[in-house]
Amino acid sequence: MAGVPENTLQAFEYAAEAGAAALEVDVRWTQDGQMVVLHDSILDRTTRCTGPVEAITYAALRSCATAAEVPTFATTLRFARDHQLMINPEVKPVADSPLTDDQARAYVEQINHHAMAERSVVSSRSTEVLALIKQQPGATRLRFSAITGTRGALTPARARAQGTVYMPDHTTLTEQSVADFHEAGVEIWAWPARSPADYAAMVALGVDVIVADDPKQAVAYLAREDGSGRSEPPL
Repeated sequence: MAGVPENTLQAFEYAAEAGAAALEVDVRWTQDGQMVVLHDSILDRTTRCTGPVEAITYAALRSCATAAEVPTFATTLRFARDHQLMINPEVKPVADSPLTDDQARAYVEQINHHAMAERSVVSSRSTEVLALIKQQPGATRLRFSAITGTRGALTPARARAQGTVYMPDHTTLTEQSVADFHEAGVEIWAWPARSPADYAAMVALGVDVIVADDPKQAVAYLAREDGSGRSEPPL
């Protein structure tokens, strides 16, 4: 995102100023149960820490990454609420540290506490994670989406069973498959969107939302494409 690190307060501010409709973020848990927003499972690339996120306490994380560099989920929800943005908080599955009932409950409670239920689309690559979150008190007010990167991974019926949104890799789609998902009552929020060529492909496919790495670039492209200076903003 134009040199702005992902999943940081700087990135959120960049997206809001660009005119994005939503924030797509990645939620992980520290060793002591704090929910933080961070893309990678390993801390090495984006912080001064090393090792897995779930192996470090929140206090230890704060010794090598600021609150702006690795914000809490609560801070991120407040930002989205205060800037009237939707939020797509992806829950990252961890093979050797599966999501617990307590974690899923805390996740839903945070969304509801910040009055963001009606503006949240909960996503994950794991159907087990989505099922566990759906079971939590207050989860009925949330929208859900499965994420896949494989052609034909979910039929329209199976995608609808997971939620009202489906988040596939756009290269796995065709105009007909997008129409079929729409017929089943499923919105398509497609990724990755890194270049004008990606945006053009997604527009041609008829997707509902473009999940863009650089929202400023995507918004500018869509405004030009629309011709009126108005367009459905990307995430």
